[in-house]
Amino acid sequence: APVVPADQEEKFNLAEFRKGIEGKIQKRTLANGLRVIAMQQTSSPTVACYLKIGVGSSDEPFDQSGTAHFLEHLLFKGTKQMGTTDFAAEKVYLEQIEADGERIDSLERALLNPLLTDAERRKMTAALTVLHDRLERWQKKAQQYIISEEDSQAYSLAGQMGYNAYTTADVTNYQIKLPAHRLEMWAELESNRFLDPVLREFYPERKVIKEERRMRYDSRPTSLLYELFLKTAYGFSPYGKPVIGFEKSMHRLRLRETREFFNANYVPSRMVIAIVGDIEFEKTFRIIDKYFGRLKARPAPEFPP
Repeated sequence: APVVPADQEEKFNLAEFRKGIEGKIQKRTLANGLRVIAMQQTSSPTVACYLKIGVGSSDEPFDQSGTAHFLEHLLFKGTKQMGTTDFAAEKVYLEQIEADGERIDSLERALLNPLLTDAERRKMTAALTVLHDRLERWQKKAQQYIISEEDSQAYSLAGQMGYNAYTTADVTNYQIKLPAHRLEMWAELESNRFLDPVLREFYPERKVIKEERRMRYDSRPTSLLYELFLKTAYGFSPYGKPVIGFEKSMHRLRLRETREFFNANYVPSRMVIAIVGDIEFEKTFRIIDKYFGRLKARPAPEFPP
């Protein structure tokens, strides 16, 4: 390659580059503590929206491992307005599902007691059979009102790309790319996800994540080796468990405890929104404040030791 004389080289000015980038970025913090980072990128009439919550598997108790990842799945199930044809009618069955589901989970934990007599064990097992039959009936009744993946359908009609989420040890992320004029639609739907979620299809979805673990971990030696590495390296620290959860705890995740985990950890001060695209700063911040400002400020939980 020809050698370019030093006096003809175009010198890269890092300070000027940073100044140009920083001039396209603005940050705000809402009254409830939620932080917003917006960057103008006008090369395409689109917006890429990321919503990150500072919560992951490291925030779970060991006996509830997998809750953060499971909750990420459940928050796609909709709200009182989205994902249902008639929430008032559906709610009756959701309450029955939760009541019998909690009874089933309590009995299954009680059956782990090695001091139970044979008579006590038979009585509990018979009660479980009745409850499982009832739960299945309630779920079929509720299903007639459920619209699966209605939010995904709405976003697809709006021209979405990359609608997805993931969970790590420290962060849960929700992301999407949309036409720029759909920013307010995104703000309304996503804020509703955290303002008024309905954890519907809890028990069927619990089976889904168990199957996901079987595919991603139990049938992959490298994944099992990584899980063993975490246990060995970190022990009982918050990082000593896989994000997806331990097999023995996943099928005992409870609806009440999952809801409590959401209320304790999905707080505005732990949320950061990043928006990059063809935007106007003031209009963007007004839209974010209009919808996400509805989330009530709550104290963040103590970080696990």
